[in-house]
Amino acid sequence: EDPNICYIPIGDLLNEARDALPGTTGTLIHNEAFSLFEAMSAVEIGNIKMDTGMLATPKTIDELIADGAAPSELSVDQVLQIVDRLIALEATWYNGGALASTVFSCLYMLRPERIQSNAALYAYCTALKDTCSAVRALVMQGGVAEEEDFNIHCFGLPIDEGVGVSSKQEDKVLPLLSKALDLCEEMAASEQQAGRAREAELHAALSLRLQLRRELYMGLTASLKIGSPDLEAAQKHFTKALASLDAMPQGHTQEAEPPAQASSDSSSSVVGFDDNVNRHLLAPAPPRAIKVFGLCEARSHMRTTLDHLLQALQVQQCADLGSLLSWAQSFSLLRPSTLPRSLAHMLLLPRTWGLPDPGSTDPPKPAPSSTSSSGTKAPPTPPAWMLTRDMVRESCALEPFAHGKLGPDVEMFLEQSVIALGNWVQALLMNPCRLRRRLRRGLEDWGNLYQHALNADTSDQFQAYMRKVGWQWVPMDGEGGQDPQGPLATWVERYTASTMLSHLLLGFELELYEAKEYNMIYWYISMLYMSQRTALQQLQSTLPARTQSKKIANKKAEQQQAASAAQQTYQRRQQALLAETLQAELSHYLCQGMVRVMLALKAAGIQSDPDPPFNGLAQRFDQRFAAFHNLVVRPEPVVFETYAASVNIGSHTPESVLQLATDAFGMARKVIKFLQTSSQMAAVPASVQVELKALDRVAAQNMLASTVLVRSLQQEPGNLPKVAFDFQHHRHYPTLAVKTKGN
Repeated sequence: EDPNICYIPIGDLLNEARDALPGTTGTLIHNEAFSLFEAMSAVEIGNIKMDTGMLATPKTIDELIADGAAPSELSVDQVLQIVDRLIALEATWYNGGALASTVFSCLYMLRPERIQSNAALYAYCTALKDTCSAVRALVMQGGVAEEEDFNIHCFGLPIDEGVGVSSKQEDKVLPLLSKALDLCEEMAASEQQAGRAREAELHAALSLRLQLRRELYMGLTASLKIGSPDLEAAQKHFTKALASLDAMPQGHTQEAEPPAQASSDSSSSVVGFDDNVNRHLLAPAPPRAIKVFGLCEARSHMRTTLDHLLQALQVQQCADLGSLLSWAQSFSLLRPSTLPRSLAHMLLLPRTWGLPDPGSTDPPKPAPSSTSSSGTKAPPTPPAWMLTRDMVRESCALEPFAHGKLGPDVEMFLEQSVIALGNWVQALLMNPCRLRRRLRRGLEDWGNLYQHALNADTSDQFQAYMRKVGWQWVPMDGEGGQDPQGPLATWVERYTASTMLSHLLLGFELELYEAKEYNMIYWYISMLYMSQRTALQQLQSTLPARTQSKKIANKKAEQQQAASAAQQTYQRRQQALLAETLQAELSHYLCQGMVRVMLALKAAGIQSDPDPPFNGLAQRFDQRFAAFHNLVVRPEPVVFETYAASVNIGSHTPESVLQLATDAFGMARKVIKFLQTSSQMAAVPASVQVELKALDRVAAQNMLASTVLVRSLQQEPGNLPKVAFDFQHHRHYPTLAVKTKGN
């Protein structure tokens, strides 16, 4: 024993602590501050899945290199395998993996200077490192990624942690890629002439991968030019990257598919990789197990990502609020990954274009600006698709000459509208689970905006403006005891209903509802569509006719042209409002049909109300909809008593209720036919036409199913059929699958 160490016996203390333990086994010993949060984030000591100390100490990169894990002399076949493995790991990182355990598990990425003699691999690794920097910058600036979407942490890795790509980086990377591409093409040609087809194919395949890396890198850098993103160049480069990816043939590498179950604790058979080399940079608890993409799967993911990046750039075609929201909703339905969503939102942010954020007091970053004739620099001009007060003003049908002349209440309304709409678009560009939560939280914005709209509607300046343009608004005149809600508040109600509908309908996509509660859900959705339809009808019927055609003849040529353009704008807005009104009416009929089907199934004993163990139907109603009541004023919240009275079928038989459901589905099909064939529906975009075809199929099949149910109940009242709900044709409205005993 060491005489300098004094040992103190603690056996008695341990025995005393043992005797004080509760008699029940499995009791957790903790202090008073130990809560559920600490329990969920605590490291279970000794558990190999949670405690990195239980794992064997990994070798350092120097030890791995000394052992020959990353040789500097490589054949073209080995280089191609390394590049393909990096593509798979890059796609895995895009899908939520940690950078340290994916891309930078490659030893050549950590020490690229060792392979400078290999022009192709050195150029690829250098470009990939800067691509990772650009991707991180794009994701951070986009502001729509959550920790479950993307892992941006890069502490301790040889990567630039800035928020952009400098011109110095481009000047270094692009010449390396060009030199490597020229060399690969020369080698492919020389090998082909020498009759070595296999080697020629390998060099050609490597050339395609270098082209993919160059075009993706250049597309990202063009998008990240703060103040003046070059979207035309970005679109060109993403298109070329997609073409290079599609041109890659299969079967050139020996390991076309890395292990399907590869994770953070597995090793690749490709030379130059070690999954544990960066383990000292990770948290004390190992990262969650991830599935490393195989090469085919990685290519598919990259192809989808590039296609969605091009779809994100389509925002340039939006010139008004309606087209912007339609694009955002269509883009959200693609369920794009983090990178395209981040690019889409970044292009909508004012700071991307050197402009201040709405309501922000912080100065924007300096951006290139044009110089006026007087020699002073003009402020940057926002792109046509960006949410601005002018876009909201046009959506509310306010004349351009009214800019700045409608008083402080209207200006405050316009400012708050930009913020509310911006939050809505940002929510649409999040992942579906976050989207639904953000839509509910965003209702607070719309509730506050409604109060601003009421103040603006009743302000003296806006009243004077309405009289000047001849805008008649019956509720503002106080007739019929209606709510003194003007056109601006009605505009808010229209979009508030849209937000509430998006929140509820997304529950079907996320499979949050039981079939037993479809009746309740579709009933509330139907009520919201009725409110939205009413608001749209009011806006459509009271918009001022900007120019009377009989007055145009007395104007000069320029004035005639301006008046004609104004009249065309008015007609387009009328058409758009009519189309949106009919779409709300169509959805109302579909919901009405579903409600009646559910009521008939309940009355026939085929379906029952939800029977939760701890609450009743009224409590379930509140759990689904009570959040609306506390956040919004209009559409008016609906209470459970109204629902209960509305769904009481009284003395109606199931067969008669099913006939009413058939009528509702038939009315929906009539509206669809009108939308598809009427010359007034030029404003309906192509994406809506596809939607209409799907809805028509749902309505037609449900009409047939209702008829089958009626015949089954009449002919075999003792043999109840089985009914299933299939969302194959549409994500929100199911088709009814009826199975009788005889089938």
